Amino acid sequence: MKPKFLNIDFHISVIADVMNIIGDRVDIVNLSMSGHNWVMGKETANLKIMNARTWKEISQEMIDAFIKEYDEMLSSFDGFVVTHTPVLALLYKKYNKPVIIVNSCRYEQPFCWTRDNTKFEWLNSNLNEMKHNLFIVSNNKADQEHLKQHTGLDSIHIPSLCLYTNEKYTGSMDVVGRHDQLRPGYTWRELYSSKAIVHLPYEISTMSIFEQYSANLPMLFPSKQFLKKLVRDGYHRVNSIYGPYENQNIEWWIDRADFYDEENMPHIIYFNSEDDLNEKIKTVDFQQVSKMMESFNKIRERSAKEKWERLIQSILTTFLASKTC
Repeated sequence: MKPKFLNIDFHISVIADVMNIIGDRVDIVNLSMSGHNWVMGKETANLKIMNARTWKEISQEMIDAFIKEYDEMLSSFDGFVVTHTPVLALLYKKYNKPVIIVNSCRYEQPFCWTRDNTKFEWLNSNLNEMKHNLFIVSNNKADQEHLKQHTGLDSIHIPSLCLYTNEKYTGSMDVVGRHDQLRPGYTWRELYSSKAIVHLPYEISTMSIFEQYSANLPMLFPSKQFLKKLVRDGYHRVNSIYGPYENQNIEWWIDRADFYDEENMPHIIYFNSEDDLNEKIKTVDFQQVSKMMESFNKIRERSAKEKWERLIQSILTTFLASKTC
């Protein structure tokens, strides 16, 4: 019988990716309080004490009240999956069971929006106290390094695959779109019919970029130098970090962005100016780019799934051993 894990989170895509990859090995009950559940055709969970309105005020007092309310339910699971955000791992500290964390965007959220250093210290201390039960995956190298720098915790880098879209690039429309100008409610199929898509990234790693890359959709990004210039000159903003860690400036994050990681995302097209972008739109063979992405994605998918399999096997071995003691 498969072990049963619980996921409580505020983001639909990260857990959808995990469930798509390991769902045949682990039963995952997903209680998502995200306001975007409609995208996946799912209902939004309605939990007491901690919910979409209150979670940013999470504290030990809130966790204790939540556990008091839901202790019987939480105790019934064999382990837990934490996606957005890692602070939710603290809900499960009491149970001394395996906790999979997918570190996808600033592990210290929501405390990166405050200057209360005691919140950072509380989170870091608790994560380290739980480290023997934690199995941490970072889906991008920037957040992997950021986590290590500030907690000392190691994680495995496994890029998200986002194969849950069940769609692939067709390029049937002779149109190049911009990711920030798509009409509300567009489908993945509609998006992937674009000849290519231009990104002006607001973040160094997003699930939509993973979705599009896995679909073999050609993408154009400003070059690293051009993006830094746009940010420095105030023409564009990219999220980095706030609070005690703000000394890590935006260039540190840009240098480690997914879309500049040619080891994991080759064949992305870069432009150095608006004129250069227009020239590339006219001259690049996007169908050929998509074919190269497709070839690489076979390697990328196999590697990611193998890493997840090793991780799950390690967890299940630990789980099965503990069940027989």
